[in-house]
Amino acid sequence: RYTQLRRLSLDLTGVPPTPEEIAAFVDDDSAAAYEKQVDRLLASPRYGERWAAMWLDIARYSDTKGYEKDSSRDVWLYRDWLIDAFNKDLPYDQFLTEQLAGDLLPNPTRDQLIATAFHRNTMNNTEGGTNDEEFRIAAVMDRVNTTFEALMGVTMNCVQCHSHPYDPIRMEEFYQVMAIFNNTTDADRDDDSPVLFTHRREDAAAHAALRLEFEEHLEAIRKDWSSDPAHADLIERWKKETRDLYANGWKPYPGIRVVGSGGTEFSVDETGMVSALTPPQISEKFTLEFPEITKPGIIHALKLTVLPVEDEDAGKYSHAENGKAVINSLRLDRIREGKKATVEIATADSNAGEAGYEFSDIANKRVNKEIINAWKASTGDDGEHPWAVATLKKPLHLLPGDKLSLRISHAYPNAREEVTTRFRLEVSDDPRFANRQRLDTATIALALPQVRVPQTPFYDPPELSWLASGAFSHPRGKALEDGRARMRQLEKTPIIVTTDLDERYQRDTHVFVGGNWMVRGEKVEPGAPASIAPWSDEFPPNRLGLAQWMTTLENALTARVAVNRFWEQLFGEGLVITVEDLGTMGAKPTYRELLDWLALDFKTHRGWSIKALLKDIVMSDAYRRSSKVTPELLAADRANQYLSRGPRFRLSAETVRDQALLAGGLLSSKMHGKPVMPYQPDGIWNSVYNKLTWETSPGEDQYRRAVYTFWKRSSPYPSMLAFDSTAREVCAPRRIRTNTPLQALVTLNDPVYVEAANSLAVLMKEQPGELEDQLRYGFLRVLSRPATNPDIDMLSSAYQDALSEGDETLAMSFVARILLNLDEALTKS
Repeated sequence: RYTQLRRLSLDLTGVPPTPEEIAAFVDDDSAAAYEKQVDRLLASPRYGERWAAMWLDIARYSDTKGYEKDSSRDVWLYRDWLIDAFNKDLPYDQFLTEQLAGDLLPNPTRDQLIATAFHRNTMNNTEGGTNDEEFRIAAVMDRVNTTFEALMGVTMNCVQCHSHPYDPIRMEEFYQVMAIFNNTTDADRDDDSPVLFTHRREDAAAHAALRLEFEEHLEAIRKDWSSDPAHADLIERWKKETRDLYANGWKPYPGIRVVGSGGTEFSVDETGMVSALTPPQISEKFTLEFPEITKPGIIHALKLTVLPVEDEDAGKYSHAENGKAVINSLRLDRIREGKKATVEIATADSNAGEAGYEFSDIANKRVNKEIINAWKASTGDDGEHPWAVATLKKPLHLLPGDKLSLRISHAYPNAREEVTTRFRLEVSDDPRFANRQRLDTATIALALPQVRVPQTPFYDPPELSWLASGAFSHPRGKALEDGRARMRQLEKTPIIVTTDLDERYQRDTHVFVGGNWMVRGEKVEPGAPASIAPWSDEFPPNRLGLAQWMTTLENALTARVAVNRFWEQLFGEGLVITVEDLGTMGAKPTYRELLDWLALDFKTHRGWSIKALLKDIVMSDAYRRSSKVTPELLAADRANQYLSRGPRFRLSAETVRDQALLAGGLLSSKMHGKPVMPYQPDGIWNSVYNKLTWETSPGEDQYRRAVYTFWKRSSPYPSMLAFDSTAREVCAPRRIRTNTPLQALVTLNDPVYVEAANSLAVLMKEQPGELEDQLRYGFLRVLSRPATNPDIDMLSSAYQDALSEGDETLAMSFVARILLNLDEALTKS
């Protein structure tokens, strides 16, 4: 029973049992004693922490972005989602669907949006001079490879360059899957967008109460609006006024001079049209210098219209192959008496632009600093040339002697030759713009269909934007606005999420000839390898459709890979040893019929319940066998492929650390939250291009479970790396166990383990009775079984040897270090 409970506790919760839990099991004479322990451990909150640690390798989870800078990112809410998903036994098909496509589910919840961080864990290269499109594509291809290697047991990465040499998967099918992932809005940006800002766990109740109150107000307003014809009239008047403002009343500003940073020469005609007389340089900046003001005036808004490079080249707005023009910033400065002040923009709207590259992105990003977002201009839906309107935060009052300077920058990493060569600048003094400064871009988007507003992960009812703008006067309007503001105050925690581009901006996907992303072959449509399962027309051609394809009854691989992975975690090896490859070149199943039965039972009779699957396995005779090896068993089944004995293998990196802290009475039970920084030797981190430093967490945070440790890709936590944890730069479906001297050096000398041993020694010394009683107590805490007389003799001898060179405390600490370093302590069973 001692061995059974230790094995079971380590497998289901990642930590050994306490002396109290051991005593309760040993003293339980009921026939269901073992099953009660199984149910208790499956219900333990530590169950979720143990299995989340396994999944983090698959999700290539890290608290940093990777590559050279390896700067930090906010993604820990995804780790917390994983823990909760395992603890509440989220069905595996739903578990996969929410991670692959939670944002595409009807009315996605906060948790379903957070789950989509699974595929946002790809690395992000923010090094200067890199091509964002290249690394966006690298991330997309990684998502294809991860989805199939980790969740389907298929090696898809080799299909990037040619059809699969061993399995019946065509090269075109790789790019059909890539077409599914190729339309997400993330694009290797420095800000890691899209980012969802949400409430903390401890604020969930307060947020839910505010949300309920908010929805009550909103429902009352909707009811009133639905029966009020004046509401529809007001919207129409608003649309008409907006169209009129954006279309009329613009005037060119005479006497403007344009200077190019690359030496480009320009002409400016009387209509305000600027034309480059010589080809502009890549990423060139244009500065429009206004003449000195001679009489007072006022400017409320600017309008920039991008024109074709030549009159006859409609739709071609730059010399780039795609014909698009990219402007990444506008900066308007007023110069008065030699002092320069940046003029702030309140709202920014346009009639055209790719999703994720809207002109509206430049509003209110930074004060007195250059705006970093980009507008990618292309022909609007109405056939008009792309135009953009920037409404100033405050009316710009001009006095004689003032000067203005407008800088248009093309210095966006992906811009390349996408530099505009012809454009028109106009200004407006229409006072109606001043009355629209309270309006946000979502409000204007409702009124003006051609305005592009980026899709955000938080879906507010559209009516709210109208209320927040003050456009309507309703008795509940102020309460609704105040309630939303209070909710926003709680929504300060960021998490990177996945969202798809608007249907109007879907990217075309082509086969990459030879795997080279710059050499495009034939165009492909979304799909999946037909040899695995047929793709139904009922599946939407997106990530949600892929999740449905993976979890359909006709797809035999998903369930097989899942049960094989959980089996591998319990037995040390899967029924198919190559957990990451169930294809032709993978290992053959040792028990084909067992694998088939487990997989079919898992998804048809167990409803994809992971806890039910694990309970079936740990209740089995195969799992509960002794791990003792006899010469006969060794000769018949050397590698234990046929389960002639119980599992016996070294503990995972996380469990080795958590066990030591638990034995020493140090392990914190605190769950969830930001990553922590336990003790780490000085000089491990060398953050060349960022200011990230390792600051040891105070108090109990440095004794939290290993799953909460801050993970830096370029420098993973060293003691866990020694025990075969992965850097998580890419998906790691299976850890390869090693046995090296470094591991002994860690558990003997790392301050975390030394402190755990010292704390264990104190607990042992506090036990009443003789030295033997104290040694037996420490032995039970570490190894979960009573010590035999030879065990006590060995420990007593070690204690006496150490006592001859120091005091009793040091001698007991020496014994505790021996206990924590025994092979039996570091090995299951």
